[in-house]
Amino acid sequence: MAWYYGTFSCGHEGRVNVIGPQKDRQWKIDNKFSGICEECYKNKLQKEREDANQKALERAKEMELPELQGTEKQVAWANTLRDKFVNEIEELIKDIETDKYTYEEYKEDIFKIENKSKEETINIIKEKIYSLTDYALENEVDAKFWIDTRNKCIDSFIEMLITLYKDNQDNEEEVIKQEILLENTIRPEEVKHQGIVELVAREDKIKIYYEKNDSFIKIVKGLRYKWNGVWERNINELTGSYKDRAAELANKLLAEGFAVSIDDEEVKRKAINGDFEEECDRWIIVSQDGEKLRIKDYNNEDKIYKVAKRLPTARWKDRGIEVKIEHYKEVLEFVEMFNFKLSSKAKKLIENYEEKLSKIEVVEVKKVGKTPEKDGLQEILNSSREILDDLKEED
Repeated sequence: MAWYYGTFSCGHEGRVNVIGPQKDRQWKIDNKFSGICEECYKNKLQKEREDANQKALERAKEMELPELQGTEKQVAWANTLRDKFVNEIEELIKDIETDKYTYEEYKEDIFKIENKSKEETINIIKEKIYSLTDYALENEVDAKFWIDTRNKCIDSFIEMLITLYKDNQDNEEEVIKQEILLENTIRPEEVKHQGIVELVAREDKIKIYYEKNDSFIKIVKGLRYKWNGVWERNINELTGSYKDRAAELANKLLAEGFAVSIDDEEVKRKAINGDFEEECDRWIIVSQDGEKLRIKDYNNEDKIYKVAKRLPTARWKDRGIEVKIEHYKEVLEFVEMFNFKLSSKAKKLIENYEEKLSKIEVVEVKKVGKTPEKDGLQEILNSSREILDDLKEED
């Protein structure tokens, strides 16, 4: 280690360490002493930091940014780093507006923008970047956040903010969801099961969310709900109103000791009062080929099918009885006897058949019988009571 003594440009004397080939050393020595000494350099850096921190603090007040939290040194440094981030964002926006390389990069790689004009794309990019920037400035108030991310380039920083923003949105949505869930929840006097059954009823489908529970599963299976990643049931003409079906389910769950969240006030009232219309399990529908009436009893009662099998042309198929439309009148009598309902398609099939019958020509038929054979002798005998001359006996 070779030390060389001299005077720095700041006027302070000191020494410098120089190694390497002898022919280069003098240049190195002169170059080092042309600068300021180490102490003055430290003081200069400290002054620059203080000035930068002060400017950053003033800019933060102008922009009405929240105060950072941490130690005094952490806050001072983080203020500068946060201000640097704002400056980099401003430069980035300029680059995008002047069509530099960042335009395509942000369009394709970061924000995945498709099928938009160049002007529209730039506006979308700017809007997204400003939204992410505002999110960071408003929410990241821990000085440590800005210190830990100080070495990230602006592109990486924005990609990180996209993830943070999404996670924050998801968390906020989850909090809101839980608040709404509790607001919509009703429970019986005696709660037998933990947690809340979430019931979501729409016109075409009812979905139920709950943890695995044997009592719960028994109830939903009994009402013909199916597991498809979630317990659900499609709603159609045969099931009846979705409000009635949802109320029926909620009523049974409440009676079994479950707390239930319902987002429909009418369904909630029906479930509490039990004034929903019960589901009809007996239907006359149309066969798959659309040509026959199909008798379907979802409870599969033997006595029903025993009677149905006696109907003219009745045929068992796919767990139901099918009857040719020609015998719809017998089917209608069966409907009255056992309280079945006709689906709209079944009604239409009957109406169409009746219409076809009405168009058939009706004629008055003249009955023609066979002419009876004549009894000649009887006719003669009946023609006169007198005895014919040639048949008289001579005296």
